[in-house]
Amino acid sequence: SGRSYFAEPVPNRAGLKMLEALDVFSIRLRHGDHVLDLGAAPGAWTEILRRRGLHVTAVAPTPMYDWLQADPNVCVMQMTAEEYLPQCETTYDLIVNDMKLDAQDSARVMTQYAQHLREEGIAIMTLKLRLRNVRSLMDHALRLLRPQYKIIRVRQLVSNRKEVTLFLRRK
Repeated sequence: SGRSYFAEPVPNRAGLKMLEALDVFSIRLRHGDHVLDLGAAPGAWTEILRRRGLHVTAVAPTPMYDWLQADPNVCVMQMTAEEYLPQCETTYDLIVNDMKLDAQDSARVMTQYAQHLREEGIAIMTLKLRLRNVRSLMDHALRLLRPQYKIIRVRQLVSNRKEVTLFLRRK
């Protein structure tokens, strides 16, 4: 049916993806952890993570929801993930990525950010699979990720459209 089974309100479909990923992958977040949200705008994932008591660095070239920009536990970096990388000095407990990039480009960015994820830290990302050769796109992206991450699960969530969601752990 594609309908959500979550009672928690979300601002958009992206929010459903985050709720579903946390549930399907049985991810337990720790209050006070620091998370890097790549491709954060307009802010559904950031909002859900804030509700769980996480401190979020939200990176996106487009504006975030006003209430998130006013949240003292959200640091908004209005730029691309590639632009933020050279100035990133934090080690995060969790990295999430729902960037509107092709699968391989998104995987490349994630490998560059692995150095900013604590050892054994986790990541949730979507791989956009818009083109025809979905299998080879996915295989290529997973090959790029493997040197830095253990790929724990790959799932097409109910809320995914032409994409899959990955649960990763830093090696």
